[in-house]
Amino acid sequence: MVEKEFEEADFLWLQSFERGTLSSLGGLARYRDGFEHRMVRFGLWDEAGMQATLQMYTTLMQFEPGLVLPSTYISSIACAPARRGRGYGGACLRYALEHMRDAGQLLTTICPFEFAYYRQFGWEWVNIRRSYRVPSRALRPVPETDSVRAAGKQDRKAIEEVYRRIGRGYRGMAVRDEAEWDLILSDSKSHLSYVYVYEGDEGIEGYLVLRGGGSEETWLPEFIALNIKARQALLGLLSRLHMQAKWFTWQAPEDDGFWSEMFHHDMQTSVGTTLQGRVVDIASALTALKPAPGRKGEFVLGVRDPFASWNDRRWQVSIADGAVNVEPTTAEAQVSMDIQAFSQAFFGALPVSKLRDRQRMEVESEDAFNVLRSLLDGPPMWSNGPF
Repeated sequence: MVEKEFEEADFLWLQSFERGTLSSLGGLARYRDGFEHRMVRFGLWDEAGMQATLQMYTTLMQFEPGLVLPSTYISSIACAPARRGRGYGGACLRYALEHMRDAGQLLTTICPFEFAYYRQFGWEWVNIRRSYRVPSRALRPVPETDSVRAAGKQDRKAIEEVYRRIGRGYRGMAVRDEAEWDLILSDSKSHLSYVYVYEGDEGIEGYLVLRGGGSEETWLPEFIALNIKARQALLGLLSRLHMQAKWFTWQAPEDDGFWSEMFHHDMQTSVGTTLQGRVVDIASALTALKPAPGRKGEFVLGVRDPFASWNDRRWQVSIADGAVNVEPTTAEAQVSMDIQAFSQAFFGALPVSKLRDRQRMEVESEDAFNVLRSLLDGPPMWSNGPF
């Protein structure tokens, strides 16, 4: 799509997402200004003009310690109401996948309007996220709370390092650039941002961001701590804001252990996901992995992916000398699954054994299954944000 077509695409986006509210274009422009260098936009036309548009951003995903994978986040796909149900959205997604593959993007994610819609094209949920809603009156300061202070500009690098250290324990967290950090830490057009840090023996060990909210509830865009002391210290700070907000809410990974530190009858915890993902290129994604040097094995993997013909085949996968080699084969598959199950295993949304227990794969060889499990099992998936 060229620049002269952007306005037409924006009005199509407004109808799909903002009910034609023109004031929303201001926020959209500001958002795009920060990410223009990573943005790709497509349009779909028929004889009557532009009928659908897709917008996506390239990113880098922290996958395992020492491994970062190129990925694409689809931020929106909009279709004119009179053309819905005719396959226009699917055509956009197919073209986008081909573009990602040609550009070397291995993974893709999206926050779907409906999970079933994208599942038919190979996407599947990949991120389990806990959401906490905690009454401020239940929080208490601890001695470490005295080591919490407002962050200054000089703290930004240390805050970024806290985020990176947490990210090494998961698959899925974005390798943020300055534009993304500005989105998290800087003031928005309508609200100031208040960033607080806990400074412990090793320097800054945790931080949280306050922006907006109301007297009933305040949402924390980011709340990250490297250890229990840091989290309890920052929660103590929130206790001193009880006159400003009755409840504080934030999101955390499934394994964060908060219940082991604190529980209250009125506290609310929900588990869910807002993210779907899929592997764009199976062969390239597997080849990018870095198994331990002493790990060896091979197996034949069959993946069903009718929406991406380059994936829809059987693969000979060999592991040796700290590398993975993947080649097409005509041999019978020893482990088979659809692209949705493979994507969940690859992202770490579910362990390979869990997928097998839930009958999401067919296993003809126990040895092959064990090699696959040793290759894909690793850190759990957590994406602290849409990217």
